[in-house]
Amino acid sequence: MEAPQFPSLQPKIADQSWFYVDRPCDDESELTQLEKEHQSALTSIAQTHNDLVPIGKTAAEDEDEEDDEDDDNEDDESDSNEDEDDELDADDINYDQDSPMFH
Repeated sequence: MEAPQFPSLQPKIADQSWFYVDRPCDDESELTQLEKEHQSALTSIAQTHNDLVPIGKTAAEDEDEEDDEDDDNEDDESDSNEDEDDELDADDINYDQDSPMFH
C-alpha cells in the first residue's frame, strides 16, 4: 500500500505576493498626477457657487462696496498730501530766541 501524500510543512523562502518589490513604477508621473488632481479639486472648490451673494447682502450692495473702496483709496492719497503740507508749514516756523515772543 502506498503512503498518503501530505503537503510540505516547511515554509517557502519568500512568498511572491508578500515580497514583490521589483515592480517598476514612475514616482514623478504619479506625483504629477496627484498634483493635477489636487489642483483641479481646489479649483472646483473655489468656483463652486462663487456667483452667490453672501447672506445679508444684496447684489447691489456688493457692487456699491467695490465703488466705495476705490473712493477710499483716492481719499487716502489726498489725506497723505495734506499731511505733507502740514509738516512743511511746521518746518517754516522760525524758533529764534531773539523773537519778541520769547522775551
